[in-house]
Amino acid sequence: MALTKQQQTVIDTLQKPDVSLVLCPAVAGSGKTHTLVELAKQMPIKSGIYIAYNKSISDEAEGKFKGTPVQCSTIHAMAYRAVVKQYGLKVGYFGVRDVHSLDGTTLTYKMKKTLVDTIEDFCLSGSTDPQDYINNTLVNVSSDLFLSYLNKLANGEVQCSHSFYLKLYHMYLHNGTITPPSTDLLMLDESADVTALTLEIFKLIKAPKKIAVGDEFQNIYGFNKTVNGFKELANEGVTTKLTESFRVSTKIAPRVEQFVSKYLDSTFEFKGHEYPDDFPILTKAYLSRNNSGLLDEMFRLYEQGTPFNTARPIDTILEMPLLLANLGSGQPITEYRYKHIEKLRQAWNLDSKLQRTYPTVTNYVAKQLNDDEDIQRAIKVVYKHGPKDLNQLAQYVRGFNKVTTNLTLSTAHSVKGLEYHSVEIAPDLNDAVTKALTKLMEAKINHKPAIIKDAKSDLMLYYVAISRAMVELTNAKYAKVL
Repeated sequence: MALTKQQQTVIDTLQKPDVSLVLCPAVAGSGKTHTLVELAKQMPIKSGIYIAYNKSISDEAEGKFKGTPVQCSTIHAMAYRAVVKQYGLKVGYFGVRDVHSLDGTTLTYKMKKTLVDTIEDFCLSGSTDPQDYINNTLVNVSSDLFLSYLNKLANGEVQCSHSFYLKLYHMYLHNGTITPPSTDLLMLDESADVTALTLEIFKLIKAPKKIAVGDEFQNIYGFNKTVNGFKELANEGVTTKLTESFRVSTKIAPRVEQFVSKYLDSTFEFKGHEYPDDFPILTKAYLSRNNSGLLDEMFRLYEQGTPFNTARPIDTILEMPLLLANLGSGQPITEYRYKHIEKLRQAWNLDSKLQRTYPTVTNYVAKQLNDDEDIQRAIKVVYKHGPKDLNQLAQYVRGFNKVTTNLTLSTAHSVKGLEYHSVEIAPDLNDAVTKALTKLMEAKINHKPAIIKDAKSDLMLYYVAISRAMVELTNAKYAKVL
């Protein structure tokens, strides 16, 4: 595929002797990876590194870079190879039930969760000084407990998360314990929604030529403390944009452009691709805000006998509801992170008094873990749909894993990077925008930046959803037909 003028400009700009970093904000479907592959071919390099946060994106890019000296990797894979075995880390699950006080006093669930969340926030941050970080955080967490558990994670005394070994890699690069990688050309994908940690690692890797690409309006992982890398690096590089989408048709593109320019950025440009009028609709997607929005549609299709697939495995989508729905099956729970639920299941099974007080083991678990938000959300799903229907639904969807069906159900979060000939927007996505616009107005009046950021993330999620559509977009209340 021939390069567009904009794509060639990106390549020409980075090849200039006085340019070491190019920032490339690119709209959805604008051929970012294709541009990077052509860049690798046109530049006289002996080595290159392409980094993505998402493994599926990295794996897909690897095939496209075949024949070039570019190695593709996730940021986590780089860190894993450098620190996990060498420093005796135990990678697994670190959660609330792994936390205990240092002096034998009782810690509430809320105190433990605050500690776990603070450790995760530190791991995602750009900070390399744990003491300084905890001294400046506003959360009510014991400094000694915080530092003690960081040491336990680093020493392999308890299992650590993927975020933790990435943070350790960052710290060791920063203080010189590990020599930073070196390459001729460094590429960072998804640059508009990266963690501060990833951005710092990008800076530490040595390369005379660097390029950061991504979509500024697909920053939908705010819960992972992501930042806009283009804004963070604005004073360090040259910016050149890609505004033409090869995915979205010229009929839908103006609707996408109008939505973003109206609610997010008045300067936004989004040009579409010309498709023939008789272009066949071979793939369809139904996109929702969350799993609850998906379940209603799943049950409707199930009752009709309509086949469909899910972007993520159904057993992943329904993991917690299915676990709770099947507590009475007699099968022990072997997953480490749910060992506390298994203990409650065994206690109920062995105690007739508990069985008289709580009619089902699910009732007992719900009562005992009433402060666990994830459990309570899943319990509501079980109570609403029932164990039998949930299991039948899961079995029904599993049956289509190897069967060709052109309909995919997914949350908008899970389809980033994907495309479909036809996209239908679920009611909960439209409702989320309605609520976000109300919150945004109130937050601007009351000067609440955190709420503004949260509201904008829902607007960006809507942009992700509508920009998956190639030739047909339905039920998009906020991207109306012009």
